[in-house]
Amino acid sequence: MTCTTPLSFIRKYNKYNSIFKCITSLNPRVSISGHHDDSKPLLLLKDCISTAHWASSCGSYLSFPHEHDCHLINKLNERFCLVAKTSTPLFNTNIQTLHQSLGVCRNSYDLTKTAGGSSGGSACAVRLGMAPFAMGSDMLGSVRIPAAFNGIVGIKSGQFGIDGHWPPVSLQEANDILHWGFFSQNVHSLGQLMQILVELGLVQASEFQDSHETTPLKLLFTSHFDEVPTDFRIIETFDSTKHLLASQGVHITTSNECPFDMNIMQMTFRNLSEDLSFSIFSHRERWMGVPNPISQKREKLPRHEMNRKSIQKKIDEILETVDAWILPVTPTLPFSHSIRAQPTELLVNPDRRKEISYWKNTAYVTPTSISNHSVLTIPLGMSRSMNEDLPLPVGAQVICKSLGDCLRVGKQLESMLPKIPAPSVDANVQHYFQRQQQDEKL
Repeated sequence: MTCTTPLSFIRKYNKYNSIFKCITSLNPRVSISGHHDDSKPLLLLKDCISTAHWASSCGSYLSFPHEHDCHLINKLNERFCLVAKTSTPLFNTNIQTLHQSLGVCRNSYDLTKTAGGSSGGSACAVRLGMAPFAMGSDMLGSVRIPAAFNGIVGIKSGQFGIDGHWPPVSLQEANDILHWGFFSQNVHSLGQLMQILVELGLVQASEFQDSHETTPLKLLFTSHFDEVPTDFRIIETFDSTKHLLASQGVHITTSNECPFDMNIMQMTFRNLSEDLSFSIFSHRERWMGVPNPISQKREKLPRHEMNRKSIQKKIDEILETVDAWILPVTPTLPFSHSIRAQPTELLVNPDRRKEISYWKNTAYVTPTSISNHSVLTIPLGMSRSMNEDLPLPVGAQVICKSLGDCLRVGKQLESMLPKIPAPSVDANVQHYFQRQQQDEKL
């Protein structure tokens, strides 16, 4: 049951937050036990946005006070109850969520696994039903990865901007790479959220005007890139989903050939994000004494801007013939917590495990981080249970021409696919602590 009032939220917060560590602070301006306006749904904020008299920690042990609400918060306050802020890794620079003070944000399907990052706290809280909606931010999968790992939906789009982000970044530094995003339990409720954002003037209504349901739906399915080792359980889920949709009249084209040079793509993203990364790491160095790994701002290389336009063009060409490109979010399922960026493990087949480098997990999200296309993340299904591995959500990126198309295609897919089971949270918590006790005895 998803919480609808501050009081129901605080009850679930008291029950679960000491275990899952997804909430960092409560809004001091919200009365927990007082009257609640039922027309205002609960919305959680990622702990990196400027809110008056409500400090941000941005994943650190520090507290950064803000004198004023940013424009985005002023608008959201009109229609939402902003009840709490959610956990993020230090300065939002990780694909798992480990808050310096709060600790590891856990996955409610398997507490030994990560909730993803950097918006893991928001995704985890929505999956636990603490609120119907939550905000995140996305530069290199920070909305898409947590949405996939927690079996919920997430949306990232340049339409949302990055107003009020902390540490502060300029639009020039963001360079169309860093944006706010949103989470919800399903596409239908996400559509309701988008309608409110349109009414608030935070999203252009024109994004939805030309988006009409098409029958039959035309999709390009990519279960993996041939160049990227991918867990066979993800490929298996993609293949079964493809057959299920085809049986319902969806026109499906399949291609596992990567349309981009992976090395050039990674270099392009690194160069395009250089100013933004330098700015964030400079704040970290000034406030915390952590050395900046980037020695200085570097001039944008013209060839990388050309590469970016080439990637944009190739994705646009794909979307000329289909309604959406369906692509994995990561090559692995939710992986075990790692304080440092250790290699992560996947199953090549039922009998063979393989390690891939930590940042290889961003291979599937990098193209649309560069191209700035709107992307909806939806759950496709659950992986099969293997040995001691519990079934885990398998998510997919739905890449479309516009934000409106993402929601249109997402709603059509949601009506055709079986709903994935919610986690048995209490049973999973009990199972986790029993395993902890057994390990301690050994």
